Amino acid sequence: MNARYTSSRKDWSKMRIILLIGVLILVWAGLWVRTYFIQVVHGLELSGDSRGQYWTEELVRGHRGDIYSSGGSLLAKSVTVDSVFVRPGEITDPDRVTRVLSHTLGQKQKDLTERINREAKFVWIERKIGDRSAERIRSKELPGVYLTEESKRLYPQGHLAGQLLGFVGMDNHGLEGLELSFDSYLSGEKEELLVQRDAYGRILYAPGELSENLSGGDLTLTLDTRVQFAAEKAVASAVQSFDAKHGTLLVVKVDNGHILASAQYPFFNPNRFSKYSSQMWRNRAAMDAFEPGSSMKPFLVASALEKGLCTPQTIYYCENGKWRFQGQLIKDTHNYGWLSVRKILIYSSNIGASKIGLDLQAEPYYQDLRQVGLGRETSLPLPSENEGILRRSRKWNSIDLASASFGQGFSLNLYQMGRAYLCLANKGVRKPLTLVQDPARNKPEPHRVYSEQTAENVLSMMNNVVEGNGTGTRADIQGVQVGGKTGTAQKAMRKGGYGDDYVAIFAGLIPAPDPEYLVLAMVDSPTENH
Repeated sequence: MNARYTSSRKDWSKMRIILLIGVLILVWAGLWVRTYFIQVVHGLELSGDSRGQYWTEELVRGHRGDIYSSGGSLLAKSVTVDSVFVRPGEITDPDRVTRVLSHTLGQKQKDLTERINREAKFVWIERKIGDRSAERIRSKELPGVYLTEESKRLYPQGHLAGQLLGFVGMDNHGLEGLELSFDSYLSGEKEELLVQRDAYGRILYAPGELSENLSGGDLTLTLDTRVQFAAEKAVASAVQSFDAKHGTLLVVKVDNGHILASAQYPFFNPNRFSKYSSQMWRNRAAMDAFEPGSSMKPFLVASALEKGLCTPQTIYYCENGKWRFQGQLIKDTHNYGWLSVRKILIYSSNIGASKIGLDLQAEPYYQDLRQVGLGRETSLPLPSENEGILRRSRKWNSIDLASASFGQGFSLNLYQMGRAYLCLANKGVRKPLTLVQDPARNKPEPHRVYSEQTAENVLSMMNNVVEGNGTGTRADIQGVQVGGKTGTAQKAMRKGGYGDDYVAIFAGLIPAPDPEYLVLAMVDSPTENH
């Protein structure tokens, strides 16, 4: 009995061994079949997919050039940051992926789920994220989620000269300001390279493999950051104090035309350009034209003196403050009687200016305004500059000439006004304004518009505007001779005529009568006291 039982157990052991060997043979055969299909049948296809994941042709753009002030302060710079994208077909755990990305990037998980479920090979999740967020995503090792390096533009000085500098978009192309004007110069060259990526999508090539000449050029401006800071503080104070819409301020070095400051308020920080309306992006000094009002009277007087029609001592009757000329009423702020040309400028008499203009006539005055740069763009590299309006003199009637004599009926931007005043400050020689230090760039040749004697006479009158009892006494600085001219112009309405809003303007020359610096300020629609 026991012998038969033992024999039976041995028979079952042999059966198990045979079954185990059979299973192993089947598994082994299956692996060989699988290997055959992978290596032989689908080998070329899978090899191509692998190369597509780890090797790719990449269009590489050189480093965008930096922007500096005249003193070497960094105004704009590009840095490398990470961006997140997914390949939906490679995601194995969608819930975990959306949960991690939602927590890290602050996006709604529902929105992320919709995006990764798209039938697409590539989907951006978020561009240009912070270092901490990138490191957290990298540490999670999420299949199908990749990080790639991109360039991000930073403006270390914040809002300093924000509208002048402009900004670049998500794809690193200049969209406003100097970033737009010099986009091709700053952007550098592009080159197509075969690059290898790691499992996180990072490119595995050494920077030395790129052509050395890919990087864009650097830009050095004439701006002085200290002067720019002071100018922005001053124009902000003026706008806030007089409850105005906005203001602009320009500071120019007289001998070389270098723009030391181009300030604007309200401020604009290009680091967060998408948070502002497009109106806040505008460089108003270039894009906004305005009627200059009495700030143009020095040029009227200069033209009349240059043509020999009068001297600083020639007198005109100013009609005791009210003069009806060809059905139009021209008024002064005070009841002036007889005034010399010098006092007409010092007291800013509209009636006196009109009579000088009528003696001068339209064509000579128009030609001189053209000579100092009105009605045409400056040579500054600024996008969308408003060239202003200056109608040809043959279209002027007597009323037009009288109005143009005190700065109405034509318009200009602040840079054009700066170019005109620079001519007076340089003793009658027109020179270009300069914003970018570029010795190789062709600049217009200096051109004499007024004689030195004429310019000195006008500059002397402008000194009396501030230091005498003229309209600019608030600009008087103890210990420094200052020349200047005020301007208050009614703003034209779209439907025609003039409304109740004003533009307040001041042109200052320091020191007078031999200026080294030119300061122009414009405040739009001050409500406390225009």
